[in-house]
Amino acid sequence: MEHDDGDVSCAKRQRLENSKDTDRCTDKEDIQEENSADNAYSTGPVREDDVGITEYISTLPGFSGILKQRYSDFLVNEISLDGEVVRLTNTDLPCPLPQATPQVETGSLALVSREDADKLTELLQSKDTSRCVTIQASTDKGERTRMHAEISRCFPGLETDTVVDGDNRLIQARITTNKGNARHNWPKGRGDYCRFVLYKENKDTMDAVGLIAKMISLKSSLFQYCGTKDRRGKTSQHISVYKVAPEKLRGLNKKLRNIVLGNFSYVEKPLQLSGAQGSKFTVVLRSVTGSQDQIDAGMTSLRETGFINYFGMQRFGTSAIPSHHIGRALLLGDFKTAVELILKPRPGDTQDEQLTAARQFWWEKRDSKAAINKFPKFSYIERNILSGLVGNENNFLGAFQKLSRNNRLMYVHAYQSYIWNVSTSHRVKKYGLKPMVGDLVIPGVGDYRQEEDTDEQASEDSDSKPKPVIVTAENIAEYSIYDVVLPTPGHFSVYPDNDIKSLYKELMEKDGLDYTDMKRKQKDFSLPGTYRHILVKPKDVSWQLHHYDDPNIPLVLSDWDIIKEEKLPENTNEGSKLALEVTFSLPPSCYATMALRDLLKIDTSAGYHTSLTNAT
Repeated sequence: MEHDDGDVSCAKRQRLENSKDTDRCTDKEDIQEENSADNAYSTGPVREDDVGITEYISTLPGFSGILKQRYSDFLVNEISLDGEVVRLTNTDLPCPLPQATPQVETGSLALVSREDADKLTELLQSKDTSRCVTIQASTDKGERTRMHAEISRCFPGLETDTVVDGDNRLIQARITTNKGNARHNWPKGRGDYCRFVLYKENKDTMDAVGLIAKMISLKSSLFQYCGTKDRRGKTSQHISVYKVAPEKLRGLNKKLRNIVLGNFSYVEKPLQLSGAQGSKFTVVLRSVTGSQDQIDAGMTSLRETGFINYFGMQRFGTSAIPSHHIGRALLLGDFKTAVELILKPRPGDTQDEQLTAARQFWWEKRDSKAAINKFPKFSYIERNILSGLVGNENNFLGAFQKLSRNNRLMYVHAYQSYIWNVSTSHRVKKYGLKPMVGDLVIPGVGDYRQEEDTDEQASEDSDSKPKPVIVTAENIAEYSIYDVVLPTPGHFSVYPDNDIKSLYKELMEKDGLDYTDMKRKQKDFSLPGTYRHILVKPKDVSWQLHHYDDPNIPLVLSDWDIIKEEKLPENTNEGSKLALEVTFSLPPSCYATMALRDLLKIDTSAGYHTSLTNAT
């Protein structure tokens, strides 16, 4: 079957070709000039103003400090719905459930003899996983199948196989260890899901889950988690997976690098997206130049005033081509451009020579089959897309479908985030930090999900999710700036009843998109939208200063560091350099880097902080 590159209308194509979008706009009247570009898909280091991050709420001058000089300076622990801080504390297996001896009644066994039933019962009672019992079976395959089913029903905890002995057929039974993917032998009385803590270092959540799934020959879609955690850091979060034995997962600890699985348990229900209270962050800023008074004033302001709740730089990727450029192409139905943006060479991006050479090879040859093995194994997105192009180099939509659903959504959500950031910057810059007539409000930042929904989730949650209220002259006194929300573009979204609404319209029209029409033929790219508070106050804020000389000495310990009994320096009151350790908690989908940005008043992009590190 032939595939074209999507349902892009001629009008949309023309508008895209005529546009010059540099993805930055801080005021409404600047949109036409700044949001249009033949340069729409240009490459180069991504900075904050490229993705709409331009404003601050603190009027303090800020001070200098390096964020994530070492990835071990950034610790993240998920906070579960019951308020528990998720930590990796052990890699032990959960206590096994007691195996009840099956009560076999006379007549309940149609195919297994009483003598064989006694053997099977004795085997279960022995709890000896090294033993097996062999019983005579019929040569008729259908009858043997029914016999296997009868043993499984009447003797839960046993697994069976057929054994050939000459012309005879035997059934061999043993106590199940469930170390494989034998979901049909999952013990009764045990929750259907294995929940565990995923501890990872310097890896993205989706990458880590994809690697775990691949190593045990499962689809990554069988794993559930409440949200992704920062790549550049040491993080702990809950993961659930359907009927996979913890023995199998724990065995991966011997093979995985910078990933540890532990705190295994059985639960009845899977985790859900944004099914957590948020995250606890412990962050070390190094080479701090501020005085004690400056630091205390800045931290006090962060605790009492908060910060602009921007989608952080992680949302837009760390490569030369931002994720929202790819998302824009997908929403336009321009799947050819979306694929090319992912696979094309990226000027100035020379961090990995093999990856650079592989991109160049594909761009020149357009031979996806030959290109796959030239890409590094860690380039799983590129390799998956190339596998979809093998046999039909124009099957751009089909190639994109080779990505996991989370990866596909990542790009279109990035575009929504870009529009939200630009709109929020305009709202804060032009109208300040007070509610105004026409604003949308939802009281209680921690009480509802801010993450994007799918169409199915939006429909399911339509009655339970808080609905925004429009601020009027009559009710404006009831609300504060901390109640004000702005929507991400979506077909269920309600927009403010003021000029912010026209800003959404103009921003997206310059990209060839209609802010009122976000439904698409492809379900994953059909966006219902959601609401996000423009300001957030962190909770449980604390801070302390450390002095140091060696930048490679750790100043905080992660969960795995504690298990390994690693030690911190005994004295951090001496040294020529100053570090600030900051601890706070945030609701789901809020970015710690954006909180720190308001504190430091500096660009939080990876490229900027790398330049600071190189200068020290």
